Amino acid sequence: MMSMRFTTALRAGLLAGSLVFSVSAATLEPLTDMELSQSTGQAGLAVSLETDSPITAQQVTWAMDAENAATTASLILKNLSVEWADSADFTLDVGADAVMLTGSWSELQARIGGIAHSGEPNNTMGSLAINTSGSFLLINEGGPFNTNSDNAVLNYTSEGDIFWRQRDIGGAPELGLLDFVIGIDIPKGTVGLDANGVLIAAPEADFDLTFDLSFAAATTNPYDKADHDGLVHTGWRGNLRNVDLRLMGGGAWEGTTGSFYDLSARTEGLNTDLKLDFGEEFVWIIGQPHQARARAEFSGWQRLGAQPGFSSGARVARPGVAMADYDFRLPLTLDALRAGSDPGGICFGGATTGGSLTSSACGAAGGEYVYLSPDDNTLAMLIRGAGLHAYNTKVEIWEREYSGGAWGEHIKTDEFNWSLLYTFGEFDGNVFIRPEASGSDVGFRADMVLGFQSPGYWHAAQNKFAGVVAGDPASDPRARWATNTHFMIGDTEAGEAGFGIGLVNADVLWRVEDMAVRLVNPATASSYRLNGDVLRHTLSPGVWLETDRKGQGVAAQYNFRGMFGGGDLSNLEDLVQGLLLDVNLETDRFVFVLGANGGENYVPFEGLFDFNGNAYISIAEPSVPTAAWRIHNVSGALLWKDGRIQLSSGVETVHGRPELTIANYILLADTAIQGSVLKGDISLGENDNFGSIVIPSGVVYSSVSIRPQN
Repeated sequence: MMSMRFTTALRAGLLAGSLVFSVSAATLEPLTDMELSQSTGQAGLAVSLETDSPITAQQVTWAMDAENAATTASLILKNLSVEWADSADFTLDVGADAVMLTGSWSELQARIGGIAHSGEPNNTMGSLAINTSGSFLLINEGGPFNTNSDNAVLNYTSEGDIFWRQRDIGGAPELGLLDFVIGIDIPKGTVGLDANGVLIAAPEADFDLTFDLSFAAATTNPYDKADHDGLVHTGWRGNLRNVDLRLMGGGAWEGTTGSFYDLSARTEGLNTDLKLDFGEEFVWIIGQPHQARARAEFSGWQRLGAQPGFSSGARVARPGVAMADYDFRLPLTLDALRAGSDPGGICFGGATTGGSLTSSACGAAGGEYVYLSPDDNTLAMLIRGAGLHAYNTKVEIWEREYSGGAWGEHIKTDEFNWSLLYTFGEFDGNVFIRPEASGSDVGFRADMVLGFQSPGYWHAAQNKFAGVVAGDPASDPRARWATNTHFMIGDTEAGEAGFGIGLVNADVLWRVEDMAVRLVNPATASSYRLNGDVLRHTLSPGVWLETDRKGQGVAAQYNFRGMFGGGDLSNLEDLVQGLLLDVNLETDRFVFVLGANGGENYVPFEGLFDFNGNAYISIAEPSVPTAAWRIHNVSGALLWKDGRIQLSSGVETVHGRPELTIANYILLADTAIQGSVLKGDISLGENDNFGSIVIPSGVVYSSVSIRPQN
């Protein structure tokens, strides 16, 4: 049973009157004289929700394109329930110049028994549970959602746990986000609704999103964190600048205008566009689970092509550099699709920047059109034109103090001027998710294409940049370095911006078809079988990403390419060229396992690649791109076994300094899959074949440790 307590009062110089009542079930019960005497006149409305049993809904349906029989589809949430331990309190206060909304809740428990698509409503993506306590505050001028004011105040914070289980049966494994904290604090900005939807904009904001990723191979009670082993603590925290978030109606696009899909002509659905800059105190955190001993914080974010620091709240470009307008941008569209929908594919390697090219236009631009068609029960996430253009310049190591046999608070023990540089020039993607049949040991299946690109660079490099106007960003992809994709290690003490080495002006493509996302317990792991072949070793229980399309086509493809070289991070147009690297890992079987660690402080991993004959690695001289050393037509199996990624604190190492270790066994060919042979052809140039390399079986052990110099 739920009861609601309302308190209202109107005040205009003098108290005009008051009304207090409670609602229980479907009856109104007046408060006692004592309760009335304790009510005081306020310029607002207060609501207190109390419950001694859950609030439930059998089903909630979000219907999209309901009036179009060809495209109509729905997202269905089943068996919803909400309850809280104490009460949920909300207030509305109206003043002469502003409106204030507040809310708070304690130990709220929300449950979603199933997430489904109307195309196959009996199939679900498993169940979701959220346990949280939190509060919010909104103050705005001229109305609660007035976008004509830039003096709005917004504060939201909550902390709790999130659990997902693919089967609602006793003992089922779970994936968790434990100690999940999310918070946003805007002291001055714009918050409201306009003709385009929701707008949140602010010159400054504080942000917090951190959690422990956890796994429970078996559960005693559903949604109980005591059953979980923490794998890794991660998240983002600190100050943001120039925040601009739009939340708008409109789903997938299908029509075209000339060479491009028309992203302004949308079906029904939801789309967002987030742009922001990282502030001076913003950090990315990764380390041992929250209550453990060591973590690394990546900070001092600098935009490629920008002068160091901020000026008047905005980044300032270096002279002559075509710099991005933001550090980070994510346009995201959510929709429910049916077979026959055509939101377009990804143009991989095309020279055109921006937009979503059609298939024919992609080919004309020198790209490969990568497209996976949605099925009849697809939940879609579409990304076009996202980007990350900033990199960290500092790394801090935080460890818990250890004294007298007890662990204390976290303190900073090391600081380095060092960068793990990863920027995404043009990030586009299609993610199609399909719920599985109830009772299946698969949570859901996914088809995905993700592309992170440096438009036009690879194509131009193959022609030694013939025909481009050097230094002109409209013609020369080298001049667009500040908005391209890079993966580098940087020394940020070397010069004003630092010096980096790695894969520069890169393109990365990840494609996967019919991938099962599964939570696997020990019994299911030990009984796993390949389609038609024998796996020599049992994979570990954990979170599995798995697809087996032997004889049916590509299961997974990971293609990365670019210039391996180095240079001053203030001007990567003047690059020290090393070699042109092109690696294509194409498989018809793919398994990745994020395993259970039994409570230890490391992240276990395992994986299987069964190459389909189209995999290759190519290394070329930049001045003669056709003079490439290649191992191609690669087929056969590789199995990563007993892998671990471990960040150790100084107390845990013999040398007393923190250390990152990545170790694993690699089982080759018949050692991985019975009868498999790992082989490939070797050539120099396009037609000079040297012969073949064949590995019938083998085992390789690798262990790489990274630690600070003393």
